[in-house]
Amino acid sequence: MGNMKLMKRVLAIAMAAAMALTTLTACAPPSAEGSGEGEKVLRFATTTEPTSLDPQLGSGTWITNVTGAIFEGLVRRYNGEILPGLAESWEISDDNLTYTFHLRDASWSDGDVIFHEE
Repeated sequence: MGNMKLMKRVLAIAMAAAMALTTLTACAPPSAEGSGEGEKVLRFATTTEPTSLDPQLGSGTWITNVTGAIFEGLVRRYNGEILPGLAESWEISDDNLTYTFHLRDASWSDGDVIFHEE
């Protein structure tokens, strides 16, 4: 029985190392080949195809991680703290029923304006 526990432990360590390596590879900068000047590339390693990249339709932890990397929300959560995202500030009414978000100037990746305050 001791050998079985040892094999399980070795397998678990090997799988953790493989997942860490996959994550590091996905975060590596793109090679010079095929990368145009100013081009930005997001590489995200997954084990399966996404069911949807629509944040409202996708399910599962890794799909949430992917959509979180490609979409900007009004706010974002980091280490349990709520930080500005597309909204640079917000107010909550005294009865906690009305949230007012003040949006920052923003544009899509192609430069088209999303929002611009006059």
